[in-house]
Amino acid sequence: MDRLKARFGEQIEFVSLNVDDSDSLPLRQQYDIVARSQYILADAAGASQFRWFGYLDENAVAERLDNFLG
Repeated sequence: MDRLKARFGEQIEFVSLNVDDSDSLPLRQQYDIVARSQYILADAAGASQFRWFGYLDENAVAERLDNFLG
């Protein structure tokens, strides 16, 4: 994730939510995040555009982000 943030951080805001932190509950409920290792790509309006579960293939995610920005 750090390399993706370094590459796309000027164009995409990366937000990390701790599933053990009750303060993150409203946002987790908004995006239906119920467990660890879930990732959401949301547009500027907050609408979910893509969802990943489990291990992230950095190249596949980078390609998806390039297409999203593109």
